[in-house]
Amino acid sequence: MTEPPLAQPREAPPPESPAQRLPFQAAAWLVRWVPVPVIALAAFGDGVRGLSDGGPLVLPGLALQVLLALLAPYRPLAAALGVLPVLVLQTAALAVTGTEVDHLGLEGIHPTENLVGLLVVFHVCRGLRLAPAVSATAALVLGCVFTSVLRAGVLEGPFPGANAPITAGFGLLQLVLVIGTALYLRGWLTGGELGPGRALLRVQWPVAAGLSILLFLDFVNYVGRTFTAVPLLLVCTVLMSALAVVAPRRPVQAALLGAVVPVLTTVGIAVLDGDSDGLLETAPLSTAASGALLIGYVIRHERPERAAWATGAVVLSGLVSITPLTNPRQVLGDVMYLAFAVMLLIIAAGGGWYLRARDAERARSVATAVSDAQQAERMALARELHDVVAHHVTGIVVQAQAAQHVAADNPQAAAGALGAISDSGSEALAAMRRLVGGMRGAETGPEHATTDLRADLRSLVQHAEQRKSGPHPDFQLDVRLPGPVPGDIGRSALRIVQEALTNVERHGVGVTSVRIRVRTDGGDLVVQVADDGRPARAQPLGGPGGYGLVGMRERVELLGGRFAAGPGGAGWCVEVVLPRGEDCDDPGTDRR
Repeated sequence: MTEPPLAQPREAPPPESPAQRLPFQAAAWLVRWVPVPVIALAAFGDGVRGLSDGGPLVLPGLALQVLLALLAPYRPLAAALGVLPVLVLQTAALAVTGTEVDHLGLEGIHPTENLVGLLVVFHVCRGLRLAPAVSATAALVLGCVFTSVLRAGVLEGPFPGANAPITAGFGLLQLVLVIGTALYLRGWLTGGELGPGRALLRVQWPVAAGLSILLFLDFVNYVGRTFTAVPLLLVCTVLMSALAVVAPRRPVQAALLGAVVPVLTTVGIAVLDGDSDGLLETAPLSTAASGALLIGYVIRHERPERAAWATGAVVLSGLVSITPLTNPRQVLGDVMYLAFAVMLLIIAAGGGWYLRARDAERARSVATAVSDAQQAERMALARELHDVVAHHVTGIVVQAQAAQHVAADNPQAAAGALGAISDSGSEALAAMRRLVGGMRGAETGPEHATTDLRADLRSLVQHAEQRKSGPHPDFQLDVRLPGPVPGDIGRSALRIVQEALTNVERHGVGVTSVRIRVRTDGGDLVVQVADDGRPARAQPLGGPGGYGLVGMRERVELLGGRFAAGPGGAGWCVEVVLPRGEDCDDPGTDRR
């Protein structure tokens, strides 16, 4: 009866190696400890300015903010709850003293307050569950917005409208970068089963973070511009940045779209602002960086011929975009722009080729490792199959030949041999089932080898004595072990004795005595199997010689031992020395 096909197991993601985890561990260490001294320095600067402007009332709030920074890695929710009253306290102190608020981009927010808020949001998103993290982050954002508006109105008059877009954009940029980094280090982007979006973010999050910063700088550059194509420029920079993020999935398509978008933007600028110099006038950093990334990705992931024409399309698009339509010769005289474009192209192409070579080397290393693992698995399977099955099959052949010789003169002995053949066949079938079950990963019963080498050797010798239908040699078992033997060493020793006895049955002629000695010599386990027979001149049982000696030698060498086999004394001798690897305790000797 045929067995039903096995269901294919669901492939689990491979565990990450220490080298793969190192960037995450280093980043986690940096964000845990580096911000605290930075915040302390910012608080010192804010304190010095506060003392010079309005007095010491601002110092308690700054000290509390440093304490909140120290608390955030361990109690993020408590730190988040503490930020809001500290903001209120500091706002009151600033109102009383009339101290001017210096900021890093968030209008009305001190650098210390800005850094502490970012640190608390990071630890909240990284360490809390979803609901508390969302609630605490929302409260911090609303508190920051309220504080910024309140301080701008109370301390500096009406909220400056020109700075409102910059403040909002800078705050949104900080929030996205901090939350994204927290989720990245938390494992939301790395652990579990990855969908397409999470897998892309896992690889491209640093790229997305860097382009976000460049987008903000371009946004600040566009604010206050008088020409009417600012919305079109914003759309261009966002589209180019998005294409750079998704480029690893479709490099050629992303590169072609990245070549079309700047050209269309240049044409649109020419239509809306006829006297404009196109993208050259605005110099969008994010668009230039995105174009370089597109070139690098297409060179890294695509075939050379496809990468060549896709790169050419991006380069041609860049030349068209930076060439002023009103004065095409202007850019030719501007050495700076040409040098910058050439340098960017060289960096992008060189980086792409370097990563391509590194990927190829990594693929070769993985292929070699897989091939070596497969070869090792095949060799292990061959050894196990030979050790488990050949022993029983040899017994069946010996008993069948003995039954043929005595069938005419002693039918009763032949019948006994047939019973022994049946028993050996059943044992061989059971051993085969255990072996197949182990290969399939099924739960199997206990193996033939146990943790007691003495008992296993006695059982093996008894089995060899019982399965001989006629006269059998005298088996002398001498086991001198000072204590238990490690499992892998014991199993290998048992397999070696089993194979040596099988070779005696197959190849030995006139064997009357088989001596099996197992002892320790210093830190080694010594196994000797010797007989007094003479080598067989005829073909051995079951056909030409097999792989018994080869398998024994491989098994011994894998354990770092020594193997020797050949004529010794009156017959054939097999001697193996295996390193035990650990000391044994309870002494004992077994002699038969």
